[in-house]
Amino acid sequence: MANIIVRRVWTDDELLSLGSRWNTLHSRSYANDVTLSWEWVSTWWRVFGDGRSLSLLTAWEADDLVEIAPFAIRNTTYRGILPDRSLSVS
Repeated sequence: MANIIVRRVWTDDELLSLGSRWNTLHSRSYANDVTLSWEWVSTWWRVFGDGRSLSLLTAWEADDLVEIAPFAIRNTTYRGILPDRSLSVS
């Protein structure tokens, strides 16, 4: 059984450093859609990430990236009063 390590990516620099490994994984994926490429997601984050916190989950087997789950955390208020935090994929 393989030893899988899950790491959370928090910063833009960490996201940028995943480019080649992300695209290697993407090219092997059955869901090889352009909107799942590193170029698309990193550009989306630069354009629409304002007001959100990056929360990308990555799974590693040894030194190989094997899974990616991109999320963003948005801090808002409920009815303009109560603090609220939501996790989203877009």
